[in-house]
Amino acid sequence: MASLVLIRTWLLIFGIVALTGCGDKTTQQLCEAFPDDPRCLADGEARFEGDGECAQPCEGLTPQCNPETRRCVQCLESAHCPEQAPICGAQHTCNGCKDSSECAAADRLPHCDRAQGVCVVCVIDEHCADGGVCSERRECAP
Repeated sequence: MASLVLIRTWLLIFGIVALTGCGDKTTQQLCEAFPDDPRCLADGEARFEGDGECAQPCEGLTPQCNPETRRCVQCLESAHCPEQAPICGAQHTCNGCKDSSECAAADRLPHCDRAQGVCVVCVIDEHCADGGVCSERRECAP
């Protein structure tokens, strides 16, 4: 029984080391072996420029690097999101709006068309100035 606990402890330690990497010594060795690597700085002591950044380039569906988790994500702020899914949510994914306050906070168009999940100029006629009418395209028309 004691040997089973010891084996589990070693497996846990090995797993933690494997997941977190070997730290600065390995990074320094990498920079010494490959001084032209763009992640290394040449200011006397080799160090990794990517500390707090993602280990790989972020692209495609996850083009942003979350410096807290060091993982590539879809967005860090709503400005990174397309009009079809204008709100960057807590999980760093672009989502449709649920309320006009989200659109305003994201510096988007002022109102949320909840049926479509997009920020728009107007949802009802009262959103239009000078007696304008809110069209089906969610734009104010005279």
